[in-house]
Amino acid sequence: MRAYTLAVLTRCTDNGILATDKEIIRWVNEKLQSARKTTHIRSFQDPVIANSIVVLDLIDAIKPGVINYDVVTKGRTEREKHENAKYALTSGRKIGASLYALPEHITEVNPKMVMTVFACLMARDYMPNVHIDKENIEIKPLSKITR
Repeated sequence: MRAYTLAVLTRCTDNGILATDKEIIRWVNEKLQSARKTTHIRSFQDPVIANSIVVLDLIDAIKPGVINYDVVTKGRTEREKHENAKYALTSGRKIGASLYALPEHITEVNPKMVMTVFACLMARDYMPNVHIDKENIEIKPLSKITR
């Protein structure tokens, strides 16, 4: 999954160079800051990720207004963290990100899966109007997809 996600990100760049973890983290923090969010991450193992608020803020930074903060909890209990994570993944898919992580991956801060969440959101932000063929890792404009 990590290789697939990074391959998708490679297609997002003009030069075809693989995005590194450090570049993804930098993009996350710059995106959050440009949207005037107060959240940020230091790594894919950062404990602040567990309550999913940083993921929700990033989704809101990518597509403002999609997150209903009235349903977001502080994420203090395991149940609240789980509910926020479910909402974050659902919202990320709603805006078109190919997220295949589970809520537990976020709440337990599984670094490999957390990276895929941020990388897929990054890909979605760079390419808002594309469909990704997961079998061939080809990027096709939505206008060319036949249904």
